[in-house]
Amino acid sequence: MKKSKIKEELFYKKVEVEKLQGKLKEVENSLKLYTNIVNVLSYSRDLKSDLGFLLSNIKENYKLDEIAILLYNEETGLLDIYASAGLSEVKKEKTFLPGEGISGEAFREGKIIEVERAGRDPRFKHWGVPSPIYLSKSFISIPIIVDNLKIGVLSVTANAIPPSLKNVLFTLINSLTPILNLKMEKERQEQIFFETILSILEMIENTSMFFKGHSQRVSRYSRYLAEKIKLPKNEMDIISKGSLIHDVGKIGLIEIAIKRGKLTPKEMERMKEHPVIGERFMRGFEFLKDTLPIIKYHH
Repeated sequence: MKKSKIKEELFYKKVEVEKLQGKLKEVENSLKLYTNIVNVLSYSRDLKSDLGFLLSNIKENYKLDEIAILLYNEETGLLDIYASAGLSEVKKEKTFLPGEGISGEAFREGKIIEVERAGRDPRFKHWGVPSPIYLSKSFISIPIIVDNLKIGVLSVTANAIPPSLKNVLFTLINSLTPILNLKMEKERQEQIFFETILSILEMIENTSMFFKGHSQRVSRYSRYLAEKIKLPKNEMDIISKGSLIHDVGKIGLIEIAIKRGKLTPKEMERMKEHPVIGERFMRGFEFLKDTLPIIKYHH
């Protein structure tokens, strides 16, 4: 009798030890993830791909179905999927209005929304691709807010959303918000720079009735041709942007560019250099690097 009692006690002790080992493993994995998040974001040079790596890591560790960061696009007024893991290529292209779906509502209201059996919730948009698998899935959306400014949302689909996963998601968001804030400010400055270049080019083109609207026309025709041969959207965007600034080198030759009347042979030879001058000038701006071949070789 005593022997069986000892065996029973040992069995329960063993169960407790296994539970503690499981808990220790969970804490160890979380700690590794926290360290990974901080290290990757602190030294990131390519935020989008580094975030994709982090989200894949979290997805794998917590056996998630899908995880995505959606950022608000001020130009379109939509929430775009910025980085994700587990989403199909079709889902990655989806956008949401603030207030649309659970992610959109979490963004608009600035509060966390968590639901079980997400597919039965009328607010859930199935990432834009309806599927019966979501009938048994849990879903959580956490708004990303910087200084009271709502900039995006982090959304997760999984069989369950344990507290340990929430802690990791909050750590990711807290580490990410200052970086995203800087990113958005950088993009605003890049847009201002780009629009300033367009304004100068428009001024140059307006000095001639023949060249007025030239860059806009080149961009429009190039986009049309790119659509006809079914280029990917990102390549069409590069062509549109590159076409708009293909003559940027003329800014460095502005005295010749705005001259009325016929150019001298020397001025003509100098003007032929504007593609190379433009490419050399724009080389220092990382956000426009994809347009460099268009600028340099447009002739």
